[in-house]
Amino acid sequence: MNRRACTVAVLLAVACGDSDGSGGPGGSGGSGGSDDAATPASTSTTAGSNADETSGGADTDSSDTDGSDTGPMLPDTGWRPGDDCLKATHSGSYTVETEENLLGIGGLPTITGSLRVSAATLADLQWLTCLTTIDGDLQITWNETLQDLAGLDNVTAVGGDVRIRHNAALTSVDTLTGIAFGDVALLVEGNAALGSLAGLEQFAAATTLDISNNAALTDIAALEGLAAVSGDVTLTGNPSLTALTGLGSLSTVDGSVTIQDNDALEGLEGLDALTDVGGALSIEGNVALTSVNGLGALTSVAGDLVLSDDPALTDISALAQLTTVGGVLRLRDNTLLPSLDGLGALTSAGSVDLRDDPALADVGGLAALETVAHLWVINLDALPSLDGLEALATVNGRVDLQDNETLASVTALAGLTAVGEDLVLVGNPALSSLVGLEGLVDISRDLVLTDNATLPALTDLTGLATIGRRLTITNHANLADVSELEDVVVDDGAVTVSGNTGLPQCDAEQLGDALIANGYNGALTIEDNQGACP
Repeated sequence: MNRRACTVAVLLAVACGDSDGSGGPGGSGGSGGSDDAATPASTSTTAGSNADETSGGADTDSSDTDGSDTGPMLPDTGWRPGDDCLKATHSGSYTVETEENLLGIGGLPTITGSLRVSAATLADLQWLTCLTTIDGDLQITWNETLQDLAGLDNVTAVGGDVRIRHNAALTSVDTLTGIAFGDVALLVEGNAALGSLAGLEQFAAATTLDISNNAALTDIAALEGLAAVSGDVTLTGNPSLTALTGLGSLSTVDGSVTIQDNDALEGLEGLDALTDVGGALSIEGNVALTSVNGLGALTSVAGDLVLSDDPALTDISALAQLTTVGGVLRLRDNTLLPSLDGLGALTSAGSVDLRDDPALADVGGLAALETVAHLWVINLDALPSLDGLEALATVNGRVDLQDNETLASVTALAGLTAVGEDLVLVGNPALSSLVGLEGLVDISRDLVLTDNATLPALTDLTGLATIGRRLTITNHANLADVSELEDVVVDDGAVTVSGNTGLPQCDAEQLGDALIANGYNGALTIEDNQGACP
């Protein structure tokens, strides 16, 4: 029988020198029959010594997308499990999508490109036991029946990224423990049965770390040697993960860190060495998270710091060393968070966004904050005042105080002399004065005062000289005096004074006349102010 006929016979599990038909993967002999039966093929000079033939044209796309073409199947190398390893090399990348694809690289020690294993019915990787070196990526993706990576035990070097994704039955990767990984990406995603990362202990640095959507994952302790990540760290959708123990050596992340939707995670212990995050730090949707303990060494976040949708969070005191947030400090939808205690060292933040935290009654933790781009305080129904913001002297953008049910005082803003964009006070029914804003001289764009039900007068805006664009005063039940604004210069935009049931229409019109006398020549709407004129 000629060589091609023999290969076809092996693929059909029909005897070709083997009386039991067990010569290939998937045959009745499991691992490929006896050593004696395999000897004639393994000593073939055609398959075992000719590097051109063993690498013949099966290079494939190294991405891990499902269903990519494997290209022409390589000729059978003739090697069978149990034979001595061959000396040939596969030049380029290779994809295994069927058991038969293993015949073309069986016995080879080196693949100069990437190896992707993506097969619906593959039972094991025993045909790869001679493999020691993969110069490109190792991708184990979309395998429905593969339970472990036995067969890769002898791999000692992987030069590219490691992607272990969407393997429904995979329970262990511990056979990878001997691999010396470079500074590459590690992605472990969508492996429903994988309980731990044992086998990945050799990662000391990574370009990206993504551990996501692994339903049974309880343990990432194998990552204890990981000291630095030059890109992003993502830990999302791991509902059984209770702690981050294993990341204790990680001190620097140059990209962003996202810890999201890990339903059993109660704290961040394990991140105790983390001092700097080069991008954003987002901690969101972790329903059991009660504290951020574990972030005690963190001093700087270059991007946004987001604590959002963590309904059990009550304590952020572990952030006591944090001095700088380059982007937005955003705390949203944390149902039980009572205060910002723990942020006392924070002197600089790009912006502060506090909203929809119904238990937040104290912002005194921001006492050292001096400068922000924007300040949003929105829908904080338990917050009675802004006490704690007394050091805030500069807001380069917008001050937005909206829909705060119990907010009665803004006296903490007494150090504010200018607002770089808008000052918005809307829907604060308990706000009874603007004491604290006497030193405010300039609003570069809009002043918006709407639906502050108990506000009686604007007499506390004594220092205000300039409004750069629009002035809006609408829908106040008790507002009776706007005369303090008659000396203000409104440079551009529209002026609207309407729907103030306690304000005399004649007083509102007098304000309009004064603004025109000061040089205003824009649109003027003064109507439906229902207080009695003298």
